[in-house]
Amino acid sequence: MKYIVVYDDRMNVPGELRNAIGVAHFGQLVYRKRSLRQRFLEVAAEWGAEAVEVLSDDIDAQALLRRGQDELAGARVAWVPANLMVDGGEDARVFFTKMRYSRDSFRVAGTGTHCGGPALFLAWDEVPDLLRITAGGDWSRFETELGTELRVLDDHAGLRDLGRAESLGELVSSTFDARHFNRLEKDELYVTKRSRDRDKMRREYRFYEFLPRHLRLYFLEPLAFLDDADGAGYRLERLHVPDMAIQWIHGACDPEAFAGFMARIAGYFRTRPVRPASDPQQRDRLYRGKLESRLEALRRHPAWPPIERLLADHSGCGGLDALVARYHQLYERLMPAIPADEAVTHGDLCFSNILYGRENQVMKFIDPRGADEEADLWLDAGYDAAKLAHSVLGCYDLINHDRFELRFDADLRLEMELLAPPLEHQQEIFIATMEELGFPRARLRLGEASL
Repeated sequence: MKYIVVYDDRMNVPGELRNAIGVAHFGQLVYRKRSLRQRFLEVAAEWGAEAVEVLSDDIDAQALLRRGQDELAGARVAWVPANLMVDGGEDARVFFTKMRYSRDSFRVAGTGTHCGGPALFLAWDEVPDLLRITAGGDWSRFETELGTELRVLDDHAGLRDLGRAESLGELVSSTFDARHFNRLEKDELYVTKRSRDRDKMRREYRFYEFLPRHLRLYFLEPLAFLDDADGAGYRLERLHVPDMAIQWIHGACDPEAFAGFMARIAGYFRTRPVRPASDPQQRDRLYRGKLESRLEALRRHPAWPPIERLLADHSGCGGLDALVARYHQLYERLMPAIPADEAVTHGDLCFSNILYGRENQVMKFIDPRGADEEADLWLDAGYDAAKLAHSVLGCYDLINHDRFELRFDADLRLEMELLAPPLEHQQEIFIATMEELGFPRARLRLGEASL
């Protein structure tokens, strides 16, 4: 008996969340560097189906019907609307594999809402009726016209229904950068970060303690410090607000929305204390020193030799050494003209560390660099600006989420295409705002290059 799997991505993301994350269809959502459609195709390949079909619109649906008239008579069909996120674990594999042998039709309990349907197991001859009543991805008629005829299957193998606002909000709310954590625990109220690096956790927890009171408005307050046999950590309020990286990579930041975000960012920069630098060498260590340590680590990496050849032969810049030499020349020419001021600084103000709700203007910074004393809050005044430039101008978050392609042009030079809507207007807003704050374009880009 033939068995096919259909991924139905015709329905729309609910309006309020579509505004927040910028995608029209569930399958376009990026989660841990891959779209939900990509993730589904990867896991569905293990279910023993002869084919996995993707429906993006009713044209795809009609094309499937035409093929099915000749090829799929008598087939069993697993129908998975894209509002359902499938766990890639063993339970899901066993569940979807065994359902090919069922001769009855089922709907899976606990899945399906007004903006997306339930998981279904059907005979092929039931598919035309299903597509007729769900035209345009509208599942509102399903319950009354077909849903009542299907048996209910309680085992749902961990399917998460993103058609429910709370589930989708949970998915796109910040997962925090877990590079330095052994465990990241979440419930409805709290996020708890844990690590065996007790000192790092203590420093992050104490950072808020040393902040000037008027600046705490911008930072998410740690609520409790935890220390046990497994390590240390701290607890934070869980805000169901997407971070700016998620919004940026999905194209949710149109120029108007981004201008509102930058107005909030400008408030932070105008509020934070600034003073002449207490250590004239700090700036060199922060920019040049960190750059050199990262280059040293790159050159020790096993992948470095082929990367070096690509840069030397196909980048048009003469290779990494030539780029680094150019950087140092620019640094020596430009940096002495920049006031050696320092400011209270987050220390890693990239988009993934900024929670932002455009509807209610909530903005909170997470994952600061940490502090043992008040003096640790102070860094070069341009460092947070450089980190933001890294996200806005350098498109760090798009690259970090694999939203780009590298290719060779006709002259065998490497070129990169960002898989994102045009960003020129947002970048102009960013540059204009930062220049008003005293960070001219050359300073932003020099700091960004250092990162």
